[in-house]
Amino acid sequence: MPTPTESFLDTKMRRLASEPTERNRFAVYTALLNAELVVPLTPEAKIEAGYLPMAHDLACETSDETGEGRVFVVFGDDFGLVRWRVNGGRRARIKGALLFPILADAGCVMLRINPKSGVGGMLYGHEVQTIAEAALRRSVLS
Repeated sequence: MPTPTESFLDTKMRRLASEPTERNRFAVYTALLNAELVVPLTPEAKIEAGYLPMAHDLACETSDETGEGRVFVVFGDDFGLVRWRVNGGRRARIKGALLFPILADAGCVMLRINPKSGVGGMLYGHEVQTIAEAALRRSVLS
């Protein structure tokens, strides 16, 4: 079983929790773009190694009250996933810069980061959209 470690993302999230400044918030956004994130998949997901999952492959934790928005979860490592879902289940490791456009396209209204872990957080849909746009701009400029 994986053991917990303090990642760069965890460090940035802890700093934001203790000092909620715009600078620290953008540091978390950048860390999310650069991180390799663990994303739970639906049992029906049919993806092969080396392929990106589609939006419908990502496990949706809950829908909002209207039924139109979707709440997703991501983890910095497998340990966080096992804390959230005891059996772990199917997952994909995706670079944040690739994941955020998928989440935005899926209609993500909330992204929970490391739920049930010591270092967790949450992004609203507009923040997910902003990070997705930054990822797309970054890919165009590369």
